[in-house]
Amino acid sequence: MVYLRWTGSKSGSAKRYALYRGSTATIGNLISDTLTRLTYLDTGLVAGKQYTYFVRTIDSVGVLSTGNISVKSTPTKIWYVSSSKGDNKNIGIESRPLKTISAAISRTRQRDTVIVLPGRYSERLDMRGKWIHIGSKYLLNGDTGFINSTVINGFGVTTSNTALIYDDAQNAGYYQRSITGITIDSCKGYAIALTRTTLDRIKIRNNQIVETIVLWGNGVITNSVISDNGRRVTGGGTAIHLNDSSYVKGNIFRNMVYQDRLLLITPNSNTKIGWVEGNQFLNNKPNHSGSRTIWNDGYGKYLFANNLVVEDPNKPGLMYCWVS
Repeated sequence: MVYLRWTGSKSGSAKRYALYRGSTATIGNLISDTLTRLTYLDTGLVAGKQYTYFVRTIDSVGVLSTGNISVKSTPTKIWYVSSSKGDNKNIGIESRPLKTISAAISRTRQRDTVIVLPGRYSERLDMRGKWIHIGSKYLLNGDTGFINSTVINGFGVTTSNTALIYDDAQNAGYYQRSITGITIDSCKGYAIALTRTTLDRIKIRNNQIVETIVLWGNGVITNSVISDNGRRVTGGGTAIHLNDSSYVKGNIFRNMVYQDRLLLITPNSNTKIGWVEGNQFLNNKPNHSGSRTIWNDGYGKYLFANNLVVEDPNKPGLMYCWVS
């Protein structure tokens, strides 16, 4: 298995992507030319063998780009988890899955993937300083039904300084890891607090929360729905906080209660570049009139484009604030 992720085209013309597997960065066999997401899990490969992949964009009239994005990778292991049929004494294959996500994380090596089968999982997740990928079966077949049926339940997170998904061994030198196609609900602390992480097609809903997402170092949030989350504590605060270069595209932020900022971005140097595009901010509710929907507080360069902001007319906040 090889987990692939690429950065979306910033030209605005790409409607889908063509993915190739081959011997060089320009010669290969087409795997799929109908991909609309920015990730792909390639299976059925020879363990230990290095594979080369490249991606090309396809525009609205079917024209294939001449340039490409290439990457080399070696197959790694998939671990399966099932809350209803699993046992932590099992070996972690699909027919003999583990019971908890935490048990799977503890067994992984760098770049492994954990596939979470449908069910509800009531556990905190420590990523243990690992570059791994966690996802529902959506990651395997693109079936969006698995997003709603695969839920991490935050009932165990009851204090304001506790995170549901976190890493006690954070290190800015990690490669990018990912969480894909999973729903998070019923959390009362932080939902996600991680470094160098891609969140794709996740749902975070119905939480009474301190901060919903905190991502340090190249955080990515794409194609996700973050909605109906209340604020648990008073005082200053942010719903979603991204540090350093960040990529936020194609998300829906809806019915969020926030204190000072809904989306706070803090690039720490003038060499950092971020991208906030094609998001919908719908009927979110600030706690006071000076709150901002989007706040850029730092020294980097950010592009804000094609974002739809619809405020609650009875409790509007300010739209943007840039501080440098």
